[in-house]
Amino acid sequence: ELKLPRAAIAAEQAGEERQLEVVIKADGLQVNYPAGVLLRELPKQEGAQDVKGLSDFLQQVKRELREKGVDKKNIALLSMEDTTYQEIVSVMDSVRSFQAVIATSVVNAELFPEIALGDAPSALPHIASINTP
Repeated sequence: ELKLPRAAIAAEQAGEERQLEVVIKADGLQVNYPAGVLLRELPKQEGAQDVKGLSDFLQQVKRELREKGVDKKNIALLSMEDTTYQEIVSVMDSVRSFQAVIATSVVNAELFPEIALGDAPSALPHIASINTP
């Protein structure tokens, strides 16, 4: 079960903006909320970024925020210097919307359509080193 940081939720409810981030790294994706506070790491799957896992996780984040009365639409994508254009586009597509079935029709449901791009901090640890005790 997903538990977002209480202080971040309280700040959002009070009208203070807290940034949701996805960091695109060579070895996977990192989701932070608020900025810099790790929520989830998604290692690459078969050599590719786990955009399906990212979409599923961000759907959970969106649900949790809505349950707390926060209607967040923006997200920051931070990429490392060696990130490919295709990786950026794939991640952008997965954070913007997801396919949902509504009344027997497949539609694109909104996740975080307001996307800001930026450079990731260069001193991020590798996902494998974070996961090892």
